[in-house]
Amino acid sequence: GELGAPAQSAGSFDTAAFVLEAVDDGVRIDGRSTGVEGVPESFEPQLLERVPDDAFLAASFGGLDELLSDLRSGNVPFLPEIEQAIGVTLDELGALFSGEAVLYARSAVPFPEVTLAVRPDDPAGSLETLRKLADALAGATGSSVQRAEVDGLDVEYVEIEGIRIQFTNVDGVVLVTSGIAGVRDFREDGDKLTGTDAYEEAAEDAGVGDRTNGLVYVNFAEALPVVEGLAGLAGEPLPVEVRENLEPLESLFFHGTVEDGELR
Repeated sequence: GELGAPAQSAGSFDTAAFVLEAVDDGVRIDGRSTGVEGVPESFEPQLLERVPDDAFLAASFGGLDELLSDLRSGNVPFLPEIEQAIGVTLDELGALFSGEAVLYARSAVPFPEVTLAVRPDDPAGSLETLRKLADALAGATGSSVQRAEVDGLDVEYVEIEGIRIQFTNVDGVVLVTSGIAGVRDFREDGDKLTGTDAYEEAAEDAGVGDRTNGLVYVNFAEALPVVEGLAGLAGEPLPVEVRENLEPLESLFFHGTVEDGELR
């Protein structure tokens, strides 16, 4: 069955409607909104094609600089103090996210590997922004920013509690990763997430096209062991009922597009 839930004049949109529909092997929620303001431009998620096939989570997005600019004009409380604490300004962060970006996570021990890849307008300036962030982080933890050569690349890094956070420029793509092989696996043309059966089926079911305004993919089968491991490290094992509820789930795929002034 289908359910409609129209809403009038809330926030930065005129109208919104949501439909919940049962499909052959899952549930689809289809939402549409008109008059939405401040939506980033659509893009072709090319960086998503570099994500390794064992990622259990991937988020592709663009235009985050516009959202950060809106925060600047929105008079965020204590913004100067926040900028001083992190060592960079909101404008510098916006420049870092001026282009396409992808954030993904893979299973690793003891903590998952998290990698961020962005294609900014000014890669050199964005590296300087990351260097300032790393300096602020290192100063707060009593460490320092180091340099190393990884597969022919000049990589900078800071170690926090045994985790090495690396950042570098890969042919105009600024890469930040907490994984030992994060840089290598992003660069190499090995098996990629977008070529896996699980991703392809989820993307097809969700109706994603060549361009998007943003998407999120979660592989629950791969994510559940990671969640259980993190819960064990925290000394709080995953409750049985939570595991039983998560175990039947295969994937979540969320994406947005704008067509003829309508956000879907």
